Parts: sequence; C-alpha cells; structure tokens
Amino acid sequence: MQRLLIRFIMSCSSVLFALMISACIVNTGFAATNTRLQPTSPSASVIKYNSHWSGYVLGSGSGNGFKSVQGSWNTQCTGSAAPASASQQVSTWVGLGGYYGLGLVQTGTEIDDAGNYHLFLEVINANGVDQIKQYVPNASATGFGCGQHIQAVVYYHPAGCSGGFTTSIVNSSNNTSLASGCIFSNSDIQSAEWIDERPYCQTDFATLADFNWTGWSNVLAQANYSGAAWVNPNAYYNINIIMAVGHTPSTMAATDGNSVNSDNTFTDRWYNSGPATTGSCGYHTQCLC
Repeated sequence: MQRLLIRFIMSCSSVLFALMISACIVNTGFAATNTRLQPTSPSASVIKYNSHWSGYVLGSGSGNGFKSVQGSWNTQCTGSAAPASASQQVSTWVGLGGYYGLGLVQTGTEIDDAGNYHLFLEVINANGVDQIKQYVPNASATGFGCGQHIQAVVYYHPAGCSGGFTTSIVNSSNNTSLASGCIFSNSDIQSAEWIDERPYCQTDFATLADFNWTGWSNVLAQANYSGAAWVNPNAYYNINIIMAVGHTPSTMAATDGNSVNSDNTFTDRWYNSGPATTGSCGYHTQCLC
C-alpha cells in the first residue's frame, strides 16, 4: 500500500519550554548539487486522501529534494460546530520531509484542547522518533488569539549550519516568535508541506476542531540546488491532500480548488470533525504533531 503519511505512530512526550534548542544527532547529509529537479507545467495537483492532513505536499520523492519552505496564514477563529475542546484540536504548519520518509522538520501554530493558541516546532528523525518538540507556552496570555498574522519558514542548510536545519515562526500581530538554533538531524528533505492537521494524541487522532478556514499565502519553496529561486508549488510535482476517512471518504477538510493559485495562495476549509477519538490530550499534554 502506498504510504500517504508516516507520522501517526507516535505518542505525546514532555513539552520543552526553551525557545532555542539544538540536538546532538549527527546528520547523514544531503548534498546540494547543481542538478535541477525536472519541473512540471503548472496544472491541477495530484489528489490523494489522508486521515489527518489537509493541504499541499510538494515533491515526487526523487531528485535532490528541497532546502526551504515558507508560508503565511492568519490564525483560525474556531467555529461553534466543533470548538477546541478536550479531544478537538488543529495544528497548522510548514515543513520539510515526513511524506516519503519518517523524518520531518516543521513549525507552525496549534489551537489546543483548551482553546489556547501556541507557536511550536517539532523535529522527527529518520527513525520516526521525536528529536525536538517545543512550543511557546500559554501564548494566549500574551494576547495570542484568532485572526493574527503568522509567518513561518524551515531551512535546510547543505553548507552552513554544518548540514543542519533552522526554523523560524513569527506572530507579527503580537510580536511573539519561536526560532531554533542549528538542528542536526537526519530528517528527510524529499518533500515540502503546507498543512492543516488533526494531531495524534497518545492512542488516537484528535477530532478536528472547527477551524472554519485557513487562508494561506506566501506559499513558496526552494529546490535543493545552488541558486534555486523561491517558486510556487506548481513548478514541480505536487499533491493536493484531502483529509478524509472511511471506504467512501467523508471529507473533514479540503482546499478550495485542486492547485495553489498563481499568486501563491490557497484556502483550506473545515467540513467536519471526523470520528470520535479514543485518546485524550489534556491541557498540559498537548500533542504538537
């Protein structure tokens, strides 16, 4: 069976509160070359279903991969149909890896089970083990709420940072930010993502909070070769991910249209919360997935 996502076998771990962190796992290294990935003509993306991701995945799983991904959005204002609660959450993030392999570097926002908003970063190594999981605690106390502008970026540094990763996310509406130091990881770079997700919590996925919609902008990535420009995902093979469950898929979240717009924007929309969860993430055990 073709693997649509590999990150779901994981459990909540203790949250790290430091705002900058580095790890000691040695990076296996991904060489940057001047061999360009073969682009495709801008067109509708390939459509695939996934139980807990909605958005876009860039990359075919071959070639040199990607060295940077960025995106912007306004934090969602949850609706009354399924507000954030003990089992209903949503996270929104950009990342490198995690689709064709286990390793993933991501940063984004989460609305937790208590309705609080957080900035987070997470690094999962090539074995699917959480290497770093970190967030700005109780960010809502700083006035972090719905409708605030977020800018996020993940970099892979084939030459600088000793072949590691860095991440940065900024809430420009209230001047909250979270940035990493140089992260040494053997995480994958074969894909870049712009995703709304229902997190995995202990034994099951959380039901999806009614996030209304996410208005994505600045949806851009750089291929992993010297001199690569920031490009719209339609410059390469990309996949439109629809969050759905069941043999006759019931859509929980999906994008408007099947490809990123030419102005580097797209809208991802909530439709339903999906099946009830058997797991639970209390306020102090948020699953930043």
